[in-house]
Amino acid sequence: MDGAFFSATLLDSQGGLQSGSIQPLDREAAKSLSTHWGTWNWWDDVVSPLSSIDQEPDFHWNWTGVISTEILNRRGRRSVCVRTPDGKIQGAMIYWIGARSVLCPGQLVVYIDRLATAPANREKLVTQARFQGVGRSLVRYAMIESFNNRCDGRLTAYPIANESFYREQGFQKTDEFHQGEQTFLFEVTAETAQQTLRTLGVIQ
Repeated sequence: MDGAFFSATLLDSQGGLQSGSIQPLDREAAKSLSTHWGTWNWWDDVVSPLSSIDQEPDFHWNWTGVISTEILNRRGRRSVCVRTPDGKIQGAMIYWIGARSVLCPGQLVVYIDRLATAPANREKLVTQARFQGVGRSLVRYAMIESFNNRCDGRLTAYPIANESFYREQGFQKTDEFHQGEQTFLFEVTAETAQQTLRTLGVIQ
C-alpha cells in the first residue's frame, strides 16, 4: 500500500465521476491558492459568489509562505493537492506526521494543519459546485499516510471552517481547545480510520 499514488474520485457538477490525483504541492504551485502574489488564483474562479469570499477562513492563507517556513526541510511535514486532468488544483492540504494523540495518550497521529477545497467547489459560494469529494479524498489520503507512518490511521485537526464535514469523516471532538481559532481539536481514532481503509480496500 503506497499513499504516494492515491487517486481521488470526484463527482462533477453533472453527477458524473471524474478522477483526480493527489500530488505534492510545491511553493510555485501554491501561489495559485492565495491572493498574495498579484497573479491569477483560485479565488478568481468565483465571479459572483453567493457570500463574501473574504469571510472564508482560508481567504488570507499564504500557502506558499507556510510551505517555505513550516514544511521545507522539516521532517514529517508535507503539502499535497488534488489535481484534475486539466491541471487545475481542486484542493490542498498541509499535514504533520508524528503529532501527539489526545484521545490515545502516548500514541502518534497525523495532524492536518490546513485543508481547503477550491472556492469553485464550495456550495456556500457557488450555485453549483464544480467538484464534490475533494476534501474527503484528502482526508482519506491523510489516513493512508498515517497508517503508512506508524500512526495507525489516527488524525487530528481543528475544524475552523466546517465542523460537520469533519464529523462526517469520522472525527470526534476532544477536550483540547485552541484559543486562537476558538475551536476544539477533533480526532479520528485508529479503529475508525482502519475501518474506513478496509472499506476502501486499502488494507485487509
